[in-house]
Amino acid sequence: MALQSHPAIHKHAARPELRPLIEDLARELGLPVSAIVERVGSRASAAESAAVDPILSHRRTASIVGASEATLKRWVRSGQFPRPLKLGRGRTGRIGFPASEVAQWLLSRPRA
Repeated sequence: MALQSHPAIHKHAARPELRPLIEDLARELGLPVSAIVERVGSRASAAESAAVDPILSHRRTASIVGASEATLKRWVRSGQFPRPLKLGRGRTGRIGFPASEVAQWLLSRPRA
């Protein structure tokens, strides 16, 4: 499904710079654009989201949003970006970001 034709994205049609980002995210995850958009718009619980929502690594998330990993960490600390999920144990456990939260953040960005 083309990004422009999905109703949840239609209200963001004035933001053409986001279309390629959402399409790239969908392509990389092997999901249709509609699946990502539906996850962004749903009110699923954290447990439901974790069960079906792909988790992106810190490095991949930084690449998708067009920022360095250090900038992404700074945004998380300051509350400008959603907090990641802890995927491992202890201090050195890996973290990851739910793809739907990354897409939601991209769609909520103010226009430059």
